[in-house]
Amino acid sequence: MSKVRPQEEEQNPPTGAAEEVLHRQRRLLQNLLENIPIGVYVKDASAGFRYLLWNAWAERLTGVIRGEVVGRTDEDVFGCELADKFRQSDEEVVRTGKVLDVGQEPLLGVGRDRVIHTIKAPIRDDLGRITQILGLMEDVTVKKKLEEEVHHADKMRALGQLAGGMAHDLNNQLSAVLGYADLLQAEVEGDLAEEYLRWITTGSRRSIELVQQLLAFSRREKQISAPVDLHQVLAEVKSILERTSDKKVVMREEFHAPRAVILGDVSQIRNAVLNLALNARDALPSGGEILLRTEHLEISEEASPPGVSDLVPGEYVLLEVRDSGVGIPRELQSRIFEPFFTTRKSGSGLGLAAVYGTVKAHRGAIEVSSTPGKGSSFQVYFPLLGDALEVGTKVVPFDPEPGEGRGILVVDDEEGVRQLLLRILEGQGYPVFCAVNGLAALDVLAERPEEIGLVILDMNMPVMGGEETFFRLRAAYPSLRILILSGYSPGDAATRVLQAGAMGYIQKPISPGELLRWVTRRKQPGDS
Repeated sequence: MSKVRPQEEEQNPPTGAAEEVLHRQRRLLQNLLENIPIGVYVKDASAGFRYLLWNAWAERLTGVIRGEVVGRTDEDVFGCELADKFRQSDEEVVRTGKVLDVGQEPLLGVGRDRVIHTIKAPIRDDLGRITQILGLMEDVTVKKKLEEEVHHADKMRALGQLAGGMAHDLNNQLSAVLGYADLLQAEVEGDLAEEYLRWITTGSRRSIELVQQLLAFSRREKQISAPVDLHQVLAEVKSILERTSDKKVVMREEFHAPRAVILGDVSQIRNAVLNLALNARDALPSGGEILLRTEHLEISEEASPPGVSDLVPGEYVLLEVRDSGVGIPRELQSRIFEPFFTTRKSGSGLGLAAVYGTVKAHRGAIEVSSTPGKGSSFQVYFPLLGDALEVGTKVVPFDPEPGEGRGILVVDDEEGVRQLLLRILEGQGYPVFCAVNGLAALDVLAERPEEIGLVILDMNMPVMGGEETFFRLRAAYPSLRILILSGYSPGDAATRVLQAGAMGYIQKPISPGELLRWVTRRKQPGDS
């Protein structure tokens, strides 16, 4: 890149028409430099890298005006720490004579908090010597933020898949543990044995609660959709905390949203808000203030709150839980919604993960902002009822036509679950057949079509899954009753089979009593 000589250095200055043309070209170049949306600067490589040029966009990016830069060095303008970094890249350009992509760096301490992408290039004189350095600065703050959001969303999605898979496997195992414990309680005698069984049952049920939190995070928890008034939920949570918290914790509410009704599961929403409020209370060991606030928002493709760019345009209610507590270190803020991540000495690390899953399951978004020593703010965005998208169908049990037989076929890939259901149902006098997957179930029914009137079908199996098995059974045996069993709440596949005529849906872990209530409630008239 050749050096552009100042006008006074020209040997033969143009006159007349040529001078006018040159004047217009210079004015055009000056206008381009001042209006191009990229920061442009030039440094003198032979005079301690002093600035020779600093355009208007460079002023806008850094907050430093031209008069404070031109004729001065980086040490004069930005301080020693930043100047050392800038000088290293300047010297590399001079040493190598090549264009250098400095990359993305935060530009702090100069009145701005931005991420700047900088490219530096050598400017040579007529003899090929590097005499100046050209710098181009692009503001990539928004781009960087979007990239971080996408990365975080991908990470949370992967964690959700992992958590959902863990919850599925745990549900299967807990179904067997809890089911056999219930069966044993009817068989054992003696205070000690009964006490041991009570401990097994209690531990299993507590484990089930953790599984439900995992399911909430992975968005596979059972969800019942109905209108939910967030103001009412917040009032309930405020009342709970006022009764159970130290008097030094002050609760306040500011309901600015004129309407705060959303479509969702009131139990899940209440638990999510309560989790956020309890988290805020725990951040106030010496007392302080918790604010519960709502606000109406209109989100469009052009305007969306920072950090929640994935929201569908429409009307939203912002629910904020803010505290004046200890705050969250910046380096931990990106991890607080991860399952099992906690900074406390006790706790499962699933509370905020469950909140995240619940919010996402309700087609919302959640953001956190926090300053150590000053407090934290959790902002939750829910679509208002008028703009809520279609949600999962609520399953309403119905009485189907009786099957041809009274035998029951259990289809599940988990040996423990199959054996548990076998023992429960055989104990009530039902003939029971088992299959490890959908393909095996088709073989069993082909051999005993007249003996089987009910199929209990797991949705998640290898070889042939629940959905394909259902439709193949429905095609071959239209009057066969099929009950869906799964460790997950109804997803797209389960919704399709329910709409196609499955008699209902039960979620693992299931107790013997609950299973028998389903079977006996729907057994054929005249069966004993």
